[in-house]
Amino acid sequence: CGFENIMAHVSGLVDGALKGLAGIKGMRVLGEREDLLEGSLISLMPEKKGFSVPDFNLFLNHELKGRFIAVRTGRHCADLACLSSGIRETVRISFYAYNTPEDTELFLSALKDYLALL
Repeated sequence: CGFENIMAHVSGLVDGALKGLAGIKGMRVLGEREDLLEGSLISLMPEKKGFSVPDFNLFLNHELKGRFIAVRTGRHCADLACLSSGIRETVRISFYAYNTPEDTELFLSALKDYLALL
């Protein structure tokens, strides 16, 4: 498959996720778009009152019939950076060669569903 092809695929997934997240109120993407497109991670900070990062993680693990979405939550070994930036905790999604655009759509749909519950 090749590293360049994998990176192009991952960048496309990140791009699709960023486009989808742009239309969702209640979450803020951390970082600059250009920088995020060079990697495979997107960190999100909740802005909607009542959003619980641990509860959202549980929602992804238990409320999607027949599906499971793995995310990382917390401060990701960056306590001082988070505290000095006013960030309590984040949700981090990551992509790799095995992910698909459908995975991105499933996450975005689940995020919208969770936000609608608040």
